[in-house]
Amino acid sequence: MILSVVYIIIGLILLVFGGNWLEKGSVNLARHFGVSNLVVGLVITSLATSSPELFVNITSAINGHTDLALANVIGSNNVNILIVLGISGLIFPITIDKTARRRDLPLSLIFTLLLLLLANDFFVAQQQPTLLSRFDGIIFLIIIVAYIIFTIKTTPDDNIGGGGAEINIGRAIILVVIGVAALVGGSNLMLDGSIEVASHLGVSEKIIGLTIVAVGTSLPELATSIISSYHGNADLAMGNIIGSNIYNILLILGISCVATPIEYNPSFNVELLLLTLATTLLMIFASARHHHIGRKQGVLLLATYVAYIIYTI
Repeated sequence: MILSVVYIIIGLILLVFGGNWLEKGSVNLARHFGVSNLVVGLVITSLATSSPELFVNITSAINGHTDLALANVIGSNNVNILIVLGISGLIFPITIDKTARRRDLPLSLIFTLLLLLLANDFFVAQQQPTLLSRFDGIIFLIIIVAYIIFTIKTTPDDNIGGGGAEINIGRAIILVVIGVAALVGGSNLMLDGSIEVASHLGVSEKIIGLTIVAVGTSLPELATSIISSYHGNADLAMGNIIGSNIYNILLILGISCVATPIEYNPSFNVELLLLTLATTLLMIFASARHHHIGRKQGVLLLATYVAYIIYTI
């Protein structure tokens, strides 16, 4: 138990430093290549910070822990919006970029609904048990490739890498690589320690996945978003969260399903409906006059997650 607590502490330290290095490297890469912060957040940073989910999911799916694999993705997406953006909004207000408002948030909602429909075999004759098949995984992977190409081609370069000292491209790449390594290592330590502690308390696999694992694998997003917002790169923080949620559904679940079909527990419909609600809340915030997530919005997001945890328990 003591060793598990040590893992958690070391993991948290690595996450903080890793998030800082990844954010600084990503912003400077944006400067060198003339790419907007939003694209960097949606493509580079979100893919990097989703790597813990990918590792956990493939391992879980191959070992037959399908509840853990699904809970990790769905739970992480809910945590990203309700906790990560909630906490970030409490600390530093996050303005929602016009492109994110009009393109990426609606697409995130559409992909969530697509997962809900495919998981419940809406388009085919229902079978027992319901499955996310290899064909479903291929569909997700085709969509994510199209999304990345579409994102790069259609995002305006109206905010080119603001904030942070200018560094050469070699150092920027090294910072990104080291940052990702620290985030993955920190997440794994955090997960190992947390799961060990939870197991001692006799908590179920689904609850572990939806809470401990989901929060643990979302810590990179939390660290990166807070650090990005602190440095004045709110669009990088928002792009990181939206992109991470999209990658979790399309890429992480896509690869997991191709590796092995995942049996879908219909009880996860509650979490998918919560994710639909959370994404809709973001769209409402984006449509408001100030287009931002501030303290009031942050409190509402956190309160929603607390209410869900109380309902679940």
